[in-house]
Amino acid sequence: ETARLRNILGQAYTYRAYAYLSLVQHYAKGYLIGNPSTDPGVPLLFSSESPFTSQPRSTVQEIYDQIESDLNSAITAFQDSEGPGVGGAAAKAQLSINAAYGLLARWALSKGDWQTAADAAIAAREGFPLLSEDEWKSGFNTNNLSEVIWGSNVIATETTFFRSYFYLASNTFNGSQIRNNPKIADRRLVDAIPETDYRKDVFLPDAPNTNTSAANGNGGFSNNTNPLYPTEEEFDAAVDSIKAVYGLVAGHNLHPYMQFKLKQANPGTIDPDDVIYMRSSEMYLIEAEAELMMDNLTDAKEALRPLAEARDSSWDSDDYPNAESFFDHLKFQWKLEMWGEGFGYTNHIRWDEGVDHAADGGSGASEVLYQQSYQIERPSLNDDWIFKIPQAEIDANPNLGSGDQN
Repeated sequence: ETARLRNILGQAYTYRAYAYLSLVQHYAKGYLIGNPSTDPGVPLLFSSESPFTSQPRSTVQEIYDQIESDLNSAITAFQDSEGPGVGGAAAKAQLSINAAYGLLARWALSKGDWQTAADAAIAAREGFPLLSEDEWKSGFNTNNLSEVIWGSNVIATETTFFRSYFYLASNTFNGSQIRNNPKIADRRLVDAIPETDYRKDVFLPDAPNTNTSAANGNGGFSNNTNPLYPTEEEFDAAVDSIKAVYGLVAGHNLHPYMQFKLKQANPGTIDPDDVIYMRSSEMYLIEAEAELMMDNLTDAKEALRPLAEARDSSWDSDDYPNAESFFDHLKFQWKLEMWGEGFGYTNHIRWDEGVDHAADGGSGASEVLYQQSYQIERPSLNDDWIFKIPQAEIDANPNLGSGDQN
């Protein structure tokens, strides 16, 4: 086999591992809170030749074993391989040995294989330096950022604009969903960010609430309680200023604690942007958590230090004298650094933490809108965290019946 073919083989193994890790983390009980040797996972497939009848559900452990095998095979294949020969943002759309190590770190962290998680995280981030302040605030819209290990390089002529990630998540996108419903951050998180941490700047806790048609009925100047805007003229001036700074159009609503971490390269348009799947900051967080879980508090602090000091000029590891206080801080760092990038769900499962939007002064979410999701019991006690199998899969797979539904 040629060096180029070894690269293709490495990418194939890596992608299958990524797919199964995503599937098993959504459609099965969490590894650390369940019984992986007996808990049902997902069908494990190795071929698609006719006649195609799929497979029954393998156990969670069998799926995890296959992921490990695929990632080890990928890493071996990538060694002495030749990449696809593309550059720029397109290059990081190709899976690489760093992405394989990053997935190995995620896999190991999710199952409590702490040493493997720490070692793989270090290997994954090699060659992907931390972002500067300007880069971190630039919008997370391109694979060209130094931290990006893997991400989709979205091609404008091939995108489906209104099914794009930025249409759902970026407050600058000019689509009806985001114009009407700006995405906001948990105010407990934002309020806890030190003034010396520049990540605080991408959240606007004092943005006026302009949504007069919202279900909670709190929008508009007539409902304004922010003392920064004692008159309607000052309220409107703040609205105009924010829209001008961030490139919003007239129809964009504003809301306190709205975020501008995720921003389009061309705000106020429907232009698509790259979608980042893996960056090196995550790997510092994984290494720190893994070291902490091995009772290595000093090593855990040192693992987090490069990231924490880069973001917060006053960060001091001595502020966290024991494992409990440092774990609380590490969770804060996870939530802040990776906000909006899709890690909350798996983190909650790994930490076995529920959701309570009412606790500690409240998140800012509306119980009227969230209803039964306003307070959710922790995953070990609530199987609603496990996704339901699509009915189309049960109908199409003769090895699955109604009794296999989660």
